[in-house]
Amino acid sequence: MTQAKLAAAVGIATPTMNQKIHNIRPITLDEAEKVARALDIEDREFAAYFFAS
Repeated sequence: MTQAKLAAAVGIATPTMNQKIHNIRPITLDEAEKVARALDIEDREFAAYFFAS
């Protein structure tokens, strides 16, 4: 999936998505949930994607 398509799924601009992917801007829980749905990330894997150090 492209950043542009993911940004559209989340409802944010493509440059903003790029900044969130590169940890320049924080991702909100709501945005993380939308990303997980768009990428078919299962609930049990959610923490590994968004809360791993």
